Amino acid sequence: MENEKPAENIATPIQVTLVHEFADIVCPLSKEKLYMSLDKQWLYALSSQKAYRIKNHIPIMLPSEARAITEDENAVLKSS
Repeated sequence: MENEKPAENIATPIQVTLVHEFADIVCPLSKEKLYMSLDKQWLYALSSQKAYRIKNHIPIMLPSEARAITEDENAVLKSS
């Protein structure tokens, strides 16, 4: 297939760690512990399937500001 273009928009796999420095912060919906992306931009709640943004080192924990976890993120979280 010589005319095929290389895939350009493939997302790089995320890496997560269980949040230790925010031990008192839990998901406001499910009350579960959170996972943080290694780039420290997102907090993930597996049960509620929500991702909370960290902006200027402050977690935005409003459910109305959260986004749904993607399939790729969900796979990484379940394997952690």
